[in-house]
Amino acid sequence: MEQAELLDYGIKQTEIAIRDKNHWENRHRLYPFTQEEKVLGIYEELKEKSLPFIQAYHDDLLVHDKHDMLANPGREFLHFTGKCGTHLIMLLEYEDYPKKDELVPYLFSHADRWHILKSVSVQVDCMKNCQRTALILHFDGKKLEEITLQKAKDIARDYTEKMGRRFKV
Repeated sequence: MEQAELLDYGIKQTEIAIRDKNHWENRHRLYPFTQEEKVLGIYEELKEKSLPFIQAYHDDLLVHDKHDMLANPGREFLHFTGKCGTHLIMLLEYEDYPKKDELVPYLFSHADRWHILKSVSVQVDCMKNCQRTALILHFDGKKLEEITLQKAKDIARDYTEKMGRRFKV
């Protein structure tokens, strides 16, 4: 293509992109995003940020994290990325924990709600040794943001304390 043709082609592509973007935005003024569309949007953002860091175990991100996010739409979570995959920690709602003194299947055994709750902070503490700190993300139910390991520890601690108080009631 000639220089003028390339320029004209670029302008047309930009016009199409703007038209498509406006159409998408207008569509959602009339028809709000479905829950699945919202989750997939967050997942795509997470994937775009995480994928460049992963050298092995891509299915952590591409299969397991996507599945867990779709199964828990809008749920707050912490996400850790390293060379050898990812680790996703869902911050459960009170209603999602077992009832008082109830044991449920958990990993390779059974656990009560206190054990499951305490595992949140334990998992976060293990991320440095597991080399999953190249990228740490927090989803608060509305937006995804990059955070430090210390901030992840603070979120896990605050969550564990808040949920623990609810368990004692």
